[in-house]
Amino acid sequence: MNISSGLSDRILFRGVATPYDSPKGGQPMDWSKLPLWILFLLMIPTFIGYFTCHVLKLKKNVATTYLFGNMTQWAVLQIIGVPMVLLRTSFTLLTVVYSVILGGLCVAGILMWIRHRNDPKHLTEKKKLEYQDIFALVLMVAGYIALAVMLAIKQHTDHDDSRFVVNAVDIVRTDTLFLTNPATGLPITDFFKQE
Repeated sequence: MNISSGLSDRILFRGVATPYDSPKGGQPMDWSKLPLWILFLLMIPTFIGYFTCHVLKLKKNVATTYLFGNMTQWAVLQIIGVPMVLLRTSFTLLTVVYSVILGGLCVAGILMWIRHRNDPKHLTEKKKLEYQDIFALVLMVAGYIALAVMLAIKQHTDHDDSRFVVNAVDIVRTDTLFLTNPATGLPITDFFKQE
């Protein structure tokens, strides 16, 4: 059977080609999820960043609020995730706590944004969009598009990636956080000593 190299790379581990496999790409994009992508990837980080910028007394433009929103999300995950892994809590507990904290930060950001927009001082100001804000916004959108294209065309996988797949499947299957050694399949009993 003669299969083109692009197609053989995509079906190497499945063994059989599906109707969606082609040398030019994988499955077609499901556009019905686009509103959720906009909500979770753009709006929620921006409102969380609005709250963070308000607390830190920084300029609240689109680029700054978006950047600080993403940084806040990552920081919150590290602050609550690392202790939960070390305490061997469930993945469900981590998901619930993380979602509640981010939801609270997002609601706080929305309330601050509404308060700022309804402020009489703000209503009398004539504010124009600065060229730096427009440039940053265009750069962010171009970055998202470039990232999506690069992931679709040049996704890199190798034998080391199996570790992350094993960890992800194990987390979902057992509802625990990193308690199986992906190299051996044995439980991790000690974080510092592995036989």
